[in-house]
Amino acid sequence: MVQAKTVAEIALRGLSEEADRNKAFEERLRTLSENLKVEQAERTKRFDKEVADLRQASDELQSKLDAEKAAVAESTRRGEELEGKLRESGSEVERIKAELEKQTAEQQRLETEWHEKLNTAQPSPKNSNQPGAKQTSATGSSRLR
Repeated sequence: MVQAKTVAEIALRGLSEEADRNKAFEERLRTLSENLKVEQAERTKRFDKEVADLRQASDELQSKLDAEKAAVAESTRRGEELEGKLRESGSEVERIKAELEKQTAEQQRLETEWHEKLNTAQPSPKNSNQPGAKQTSATGSSRLR
């Protein structure tokens, strides 16, 4: 019986040691689990911040893109407007040029007509002794009064 008692004591000691090892193992598991939860929470927090930063950057880029699209549309509209004005100005220049040519031709016609009238009204050089003509002593040319 002593032997059974000793075996029982040895078994109890072994069981007690096994229980202590299990408690230590459970404590390590609990510590590891808590550490993993903390690490996961930190990772989640970093991830959420990174996502928020990326969303903000995306919103800023989208805003810039929208502004650039609006600027391009305005530039295109302004360019088309200026092209229209340029075409109108070109047409106006052509119209004014034609009008100037017409006026120049009319002026030349009137000058020719005036010279012809002037030539007909002037006495010929052989009739320089007629009244209305005067001799100048310095040049010898005649002038009308």
